[in-house]
Amino acid sequence: MSSGTYFLKGSWNVLCDRCGFRFKADEIRKEWTGELVCSKCYETRHPQDFLRSVPDNQTVPYMRPYGQDVFVSPTYAGGLSTINSAPINGFLING
Repeated sequence: MSSGTYFLKGSWNVLCDRCGFRFKADEIRKEWTGELVCSKCYETRHPQDFLRSVPDNQTVPYMRPYGQDVFVSPTYAGGLSTINSAPINGFLING
């Protein structure tokens, strides 16, 4: 690491945005994040950042509308329904 405190004609001192050490301007690089960093702190952008995803079509080729709900009350032996235990028309209650 260079201390950056010496004189170099046409250059100036710059602080690394990541480590905070002082360097000359020609030792600093601009990173993809926009930060000015030294060569030890410099990181290249990860290749996964450049991948494009494949569109995923999740629609079905055809579909049917939902049918109507049918509510059926169960009938037990003796012709009684579950609603108030009332006899159902058309059934004979033996008794």
